[in-house]
Amino acid sequence: MKYTGIEECWFIYGIRIKQYYFGFLRYHSKGGPASVEFDWLKALNRFLLGWYHSHPKGATTYPSDRDYRTMRSWVLGKGKSMLCGIFCEGQQQCHLFKKTGVDKQKNSIIERSLMVSKIKGPFFFGVNR
Repeated sequence: MKYTGIEECWFIYGIRIKQYYFGFLRYHSKGGPASVEFDWLKALNRFLLGWYHSHPKGATTYPSDRDYRTMRSWVLGKGKSMLCGIFCEGQQQCHLFKKTGVDKQKNSIIERSLMVSKIKGPFFFGVNR
């Protein structure tokens, strides 16, 4: 994907089979330099695996603080692991966010791991290492 100067985002819908994720990108949205709005009812679909979005020029393909907060909320709300794909300046990475336990204060522990992933046109493939 090529960065256009505005935030762009797609839903990733699909299925998970063991550590493999098979999906496709749907519902392209555009926004401002650091945010994008959606029809969030589409996020309630049980086949939602996560999101694929852009970061501003000069940023990285690692999740921002906002990405971490957003993914934490969705992992806890959906009760399942979620994908966060990011592209920036010709690079792309996909991160898996998942609940791994509860700490002593009874807060959920959400961990991020880097996945091997490929996006070809509207199709997504990922493997959790």
